[in-house]
Amino acid sequence: MKLTKSKLKQIIKEEMRNLERPMPEFSPYETEDMSTDTQMVLLLKEILSQLKVLNYHMTPAKRASTSGLEQAMAQAQVAENKQ
Repeated sequence: MKLTKSKLKQIIKEEMRNLERPMPEFSPYETEDMSTDTQMVLLLKEILSQLKVLNYHMTPAKRASTSGLEQAMAQAQVAENKQ
C-alpha cells in the first residue's frame, strides 16, 4: 500500500480527533465495581487453571505403562472435553 500525502493527512486528523476525546470520569461506585470485576476475572482464571489440572490428573492413561490404545482413548476424551 502506497502512503500518499492525502492519506497521511487523513491518518493524522483521525489521531488528533482521538486525542481530543476527554477521558471519562467514573464515580467512586463505578471505580469500585470495576475493581470487583477485575478481581472476579482473576478468580475465574485461577478456577479454570485448577480445573484444567484436575481434568489432566483424572484422565485415564497418564502413566507410562498404559497401552497405546488406552492413551489414544484418553487423548480423544480430552479433545472432546476441550470442544
